[in-house]
Amino acid sequence: MDIKRKSFKGGALTAPVPAAIVTVGNMEKYGALTVSWTGILATVPPKTYVSIRPSRNSYPILKEGGEFVVNLPSADMARAVDYIGIYSGKKVDKLEKCALTKVKSERVDAPTVAECPIALECVVSEVIPMGSHDVFVADIVSVSAREDLIDAEGKIRFDRANLLAYAHGEYFLLGEKVGRFGFSTDKGEEKRKKSNAISELGSREKKKITEIKNQIAKGDIKNGSDIGKQLAKGDTKNGSGTGKQLAKGNTKNGSGGERLHSTSESKSKRESEEKKRPFYLDAPRGKRAKAISSDKDKGRPHGKRTKKSGSV
Repeated sequence: MDIKRKSFKGGALTAPVPAAIVTVGNMEKYGALTVSWTGILATVPPKTYVSIRPSRNSYPILKEGGEFVVNLPSADMARAVDYIGIYSGKKVDKLEKCALTKVKSERVDAPTVAECPIALECVVSEVIPMGSHDVFVADIVSVSAREDLIDAEGKIRFDRANLLAYAHGEYFLLGEKVGRFGFSTDKGEEKRKKSNAISELGSREKKKITEIKNQIAKGDIKNGSDIGKQLAKGDTKNGSGTGKQLAKGNTKNGSGGERLHSTSESKSKRESEEKKRPFYLDAPRGKRAKAISSDKDKGRPHGKRTKKSGSV
């Protein structure tokens, strides 16, 4: 496959990234700004960062307090997120202007934005000057989520959060879930379903298969495939699952559809061959010997004589 690419000058282009509302200060004196240069630095201990220009109004508040909250907004908050990122907090209470609610955080003084689905409470461990921005490295000391996003097992349902993303000057709603961590190593879904279907055959199904097998052996059933079709239609009490497998010959338990069918074919073939056999092969031993001796001049078209008995 011929895939062509075009190169551009190096720039700050990583996408998508969060469009986070970062809050600093405390409940009485706070600052709020929109930050996209944020992410995870380490798992143990849990570390994050935010990159902020020294010219921002919230910068000195963060530098003094040493704590902040990364509030992850939902897509319906996009206009508020954009407003908070454009206007300065020197003359306007940005959260109030956007009809957002600040609430007390669990572990830090910086407030949490109540409407945001997820919030990470952070304590600064170091500040690294990095050109246009200073990087505030921090420990994540607490994580909170709106209660409507937590399921019965206590898991945060990110699929319900409708989180907002940012990519090169534009806001986006995150799309549908396409997988989970480690799903590439799983067995194929169809393979797993087939395996489970065979391994979970109940005792009733096994009993029914054995019963069919015995009926065929006795000659009570002449066509095995008909039983598979009956089971597939639910005409028997054994359900349709085994029936479909029997009809297709997929099941490996008991006689199976394929074995049922092959048994029927073998019996029909045997009966057909017996009709074609010369009558004297089924005659009493005396008549049979006489008939064979009368055919000496014609050769032995029906087979060789064995050394032991001389019979055909």
